[in-house]
Amino acid sequence: MKSSARIYALLTTFSLALAAPAMAGGGAAPDTLSSGSQMLLSELAGRWSWVTNTQIVFETDGSCRAYQADRQVNTCQVAVLDPGRRLLRITHAIGGWIDTVTLSPDTSFLSHRDTVYVSAFGSHRLWTR
Repeated sequence: MKSSARIYALLTTFSLALAAPAMAGGGAAPDTLSSGSQMLLSELAGRWSWVTNTQIVFETDGSCRAYQADRQVNTCQVAVLDPGRRLLRITHAIGGWIDTVTLSPDTSFLSHRDTVYVSAFGSHRLWTR
């Protein structure tokens, strides 16, 4: 196995291992979400700038899609971790990246940490639904 493929496999396994405990107990079905969680997902809905010339479109049901140059490159899912603290977890399908984000009270900014690269960055809302 090439070293880059081995590193990718290790990072993906590491990311999924981190997500497994939270997914096992925290992934409520959309129809069982609390009103605070539903409101937070509604406030998040829209198109956001992301890293590496990527934009993410968040839907009110917690699904999301990543785009580069108007071409979809990934899908993701949002879980509400703490509605009071406006804390969300975004799990990306391809790559296994897991972002823990906080939505600003005015809903214009996301601050987050990526568990794979352990970097901090922010995203700005481009438009809302």
